[in-house]
Amino acid sequence: MRVQIVYADPDGRIHCYGIELPAGSRCGDAINASRVLLECPEIRFDAGYGLAVFGRPADLTSKINDDDRIEILRPLVRDPKDARRVRARSTPGRR
Repeated sequence: MRVQIVYADPDGRIHCYGIELPAGSRCGDAINASRVLLECPEIRFDAGYGLAVFGRPADLTSKINDDDRIEILRPLVRDPKDARRVRARSTPGRR
């Protein structure tokens, strides 16, 4: 089966890898078979990085299917709720 691995690094570069894997493979197998960990050493799943398959949460043990897109997610820099509160306070006419 063929899958795609996608990662957007903090500098805004997009890393995309198309790889062939045997049926029954998992996300971790795909990550290890690609060059992404060699080219992007900042990726550490024990440090807040996550995975998604077509935008749905996944982990290294999640099974994948033919033509899946595995997305490597960077950790959040700021809590989205806090960021929204800060924006709302800085908007004129709001408290």
